[in-house]
Amino acid sequence: MQHTLIAVFDNHNDAMSAKNELLSSGFSSSDVRLSHGDETLPGGRCPPPADPLPIRP
Repeated sequence: MQHTLIAVFDNHNDAMSAKNELLSSGFSSSDVRLSHGDETLPGGRCPPPADPLPIRP
């Protein structure tokens, strides 16, 4: 069973901390992706991912 989780953080340091926690808890680096907001989109939103990565329970 695959799950996709998307989270939004106020700053890069918080996002990196969350990524590092996932990696420390056993997720593979190929299963975790960090994406920055696209300032060319309204509100600096990120475009939807082309191919969401599976999240293991």
